[in-house]
Amino acid sequence: MRGLMAATFVAGMAAPDLTTKHESGRCAIRGHCGSQSFFGSQLPCPDNGLATPPSAELRDHIVSVCGTAWQDTANVCCTEEQVETLESNLKKAQNIISACPACKTNFFDMFCTFTCSPDQSLFVNVTQTVPKGDKYLVTELDHLISDEFGTGFYDSCKDVKFGATGGRAMEFIGGGAKNYTVRILPRVLPGHDSC
Repeated sequence: MRGLMAATFVAGMAAPDLTTKHESGRCAIRGHCGSQSFFGSQLPCPDNGLATPPSAELRDHIVSVCGTAWQDTANVCCTEEQVETLESNLKKAQNIISACPACKTNFFDMFCTFTCSPDQSLFVNVTQTVPKGDKYLVTELDHLISDEFGTGFYDSCKDVKFGATGGRAMEFIGGGAKNYTVRILPRVLPGHDSC
């Protein structure tokens, strides 16, 4: 009976806000909606709504993490909690890529844009969600990257060595990539339980 009630509740929930509209000024994800397990990472909420003006505090935080290029951005698709997580994750990566300013800049730009761009729906497409309570968690998405940026990003980081191990930074930040190829594949988000 308990399983039946849960299934009925999920079926009665409003459908998730997948990325059905792809246009400037529109988001694909926004905020944290929870994790799938006790130790799992926070997963974003699907949100295909309009980008919104950041508070002064949020703008200052984005600028402190992502740089002055974000100072005059009128609208964003991120929340304070997302920028806090972004900052924490970028600090971890910084130790690996700090030897090359171009690699660091490209890496930070990619993740700042992914997280906060007001035009997020033009390059992020939510492809899978799962219900959690009265919300949906984004568990897979497509992140589209131009050939120019992808090649430039790879080329700027491919020879960077990580001092602690002497290994290449791409082993850590690029999954051991040996080159840049364009592929549109579902991206399983960290914290998504998949085997």
